[in-house]
Amino acid sequence: MLKIIGVIALALTVFWVGRLFSQKVKYRVGVLEQTVRMLVCMENEIRYGNTDVLTMSERIARMEGCDRLCFLSHAAEQCKAGEPFEKAWKNQLNLCAGEMSLNGDEIGQLMMFGEVLGTTDVEGQMKNISLYQEFFQEALHTAREEAAIKGKLYQSLSLLASAAVIILAV
Repeated sequence: MLKIIGVIALALTVFWVGRLFSQKVKYRVGVLEQTVRMLVCMENEIRYGNTDVLTMSERIARMEGCDRLCFLSHAAEQCKAGEPFEKAWKNQLNLCAGEMSLNGDEIGQLMMFGEVLGTTDVEGQMKNISLYQEFFQEALHTAREEAAIKGKLYQSLSLLASAAVIILAV
């Protein structure tokens, strides 16, 4: 009896680990979608509102559909406490990087974006934002393809591995 409960628990664990990996891949797509949305909003704020980076970050952090970009609101809070924006952006991005499910290159690009944000004239910022929009659009496209393939793969493999555990144990 105890053996059966142990086998079932092990099989369920294997299955849920596969589901977790599948959800992580899909979560990354959501974060990248919100990053692209953030860049579009920043472009509009700078072009039409001539908004400073602190105010812009606060507004975007409060927007619906940007909840996965937790570093924005935290960086704004840190700036209010007297920290320079570039340093606050970098600190908070480092703290939130793990929960955002982005790869190292994407985090690096966000870091570099934070370094140049607000440091040039309006035209220079538009060019920088355009450059980063291109990068994150491509990353989003790749992530969607990966999610479609790997998401199903993780679920299928976890189901097969769970079945294998049950068969081998019985």
